[in-house]
Amino acid sequence: MSVRLLSNSEQHIHDKLAKHPLQMWEWGCFRKANGQRVIRVGLFEDETQALLETHQISLHHIPASPFYIGYCPRGPLPSMDLLEGLKPILKGLGVLALKFEPASWRVIDEEGRLIPSPKALDDGEALDSDRDEAMRRRGLVPGKSQFTRYSFILDLQPSEEELLAACSSKTRYNIRLAGRKGVEILDASTEEGLEVFIQLIQETSDRQGFYAHSPAYYRTMFATLKDAGHMRILHAVHEGDVLTAWILFDWKDRLYYPYGASSSRKRELMSNNLMMWEAIRLGKELGCQSFDMWGCMGPKPDESDPWFGFHRFKKGYNPALCAFVGTWDFVVRPLAWKLFSVADVIRWKLLRLRKRVR
Repeated sequence: MSVRLLSNSEQHIHDKLAKHPLQMWEWGCFRKANGQRVIRVGLFEDETQALLETHQISLHHIPASPFYIGYCPRGPLPSMDLLEGLKPILKGLGVLALKFEPASWRVIDEEGRLIPSPKALDDGEALDSDRDEAMRRRGLVPGKSQFTRYSFILDLQPSEEELLAACSSKTRYNIRLAGRKGVEILDASTEEGLEVFIQLIQETSDRQGFYAHSPAYYRTMFATLKDAGHMRILHAVHEGDVLTAWILFDWKDRLYYPYGASSSRKRELMSNNLMMWEAIRLGKELGCQSFDMWGCMGPKPDESDPWFGFHRFKKGYNPALCAFVGTWDFVVRPLAWKLFSVADVIRWKLLRLRKRVR
């Protein structure tokens, strides 16, 4: 086995193995256009030179130092062969540690126990019963999460009638209410449609107090991804007013809902409920087997949490609750990484203290 960096001419073989939109080659191009350093690393079979495993990694500079932290979201589980060959490459690039957050999950119940999953929700990369031990055997250590560990994933194989019947009664009522009141879901995958989304995401972040990317981030994303055919913008419109705007990705046989925004106007029309339902119908039209709703609170959610309403909204469509394998650090320079980790803890304590003082 050999490990090396991939060249631009190898995009097609990388994308054949990439299992998540954050691993598709064009997403790496977007990250580069947004000012991020990106590499793709492959594990090759020696005799045939067949690509067996590929990872797209962004490198994040540590201020006031020559070093980087690597991040590999939603790639495959890294094999021992890959990690062995990757270490000298990362050292040469000045990387202290690489954070893996693999696209490997299991379906769980509301208590966090493993349960059988439909074929459409099989991640194709089953782990041992003790997933943490399986990761430790690879030489990885638990890390600080960058991406949510839990998500709702809906099996799209049943018919539309079966999917609607499986929704909660309140969700079905809201879907039908929006339709009766004249809300329409339109494809707005244009620059104009993106600008409306940007306006709504700024309004939503101000209202709900969460972090939103800059307008330049979304504009660069659209400019980079629009021709790849894997990004769509949907608007929920009522009498000319755009009430909800979503960005969706489709990749391989799965639909994803990473970004959503809504207006505070006409909330009684339940446009979000109709939007989710039409996204489900779009997924079926595209031939997707499942729909990843891009995050939830996990088992036993705290109903007093500000995000519980969003969790409950998604749950109303009866998706499966899935737990990813989590965040695992591949430490390349142990002493430097330990020093950085201590300094980072102190930095965050100071930032929280400053916020309280203000």
